[in-house]
Amino acid sequence: MVWQIFFILFLRFLELFKFWESSLIMKIKLNIVPPKSTGQAAATILKRGDRYFVGKKSNSEGKRIQDMLWALLMEHKPAAPFEGALALTITYVYPWRKSEPQKNRVHGYKWCDKKPDADNIPKILQDVMTRLQYWGDDSQIAVLGVRKLWGDDKRVGIYLELQELNNTNQITL
Repeated sequence: MVWQIFFILFLRFLELFKFWESSLIMKIKLNIVPPKSTGQAAATILKRGDRYFVGKKSNSEGKRIQDMLWALLMEHKPAAPFEGALALTITYVYPWRKSEPQKNRVHGYKWCDKKPDADNIPKILQDVMTRLQYWGDDSQIAVLGVRKLWGDDKRVGIYLELQELNNTNQITL
């Protein structure tokens, strides 16, 4: 009950302080259990001959996740890269933990306060989407939102929303 009130108040807060106008370009649901490891787990120092470099081992968990995301996002690849400022919202919905009490499952969702950290989630997705040319460069992402939830099996997955930002409203801080 308390989290529902908080969520409604949070949505109203966002409406009051909305400082951009946007149009939805695409909405994607990837029907997979979101990975717990992030792009950080994939990078390591490798050696080729007498030179060292930062790379990814072909058998690493991070590389496996990148390949999986590549295959899933390839289906939704736009015909041409999007231009201009963009807003990307990423929602990870994990399956309920076995230890989760039934009283918490009643609402269908619960905020996830466990690993991975929300700030580490977007990087691997942004890198894959950049290589698939969803946009020219991930520096075009001007607004980034990340949410982590636990939820019912039918809702488990990765949800992506991409919006084009228009500078029709003056930004106020």
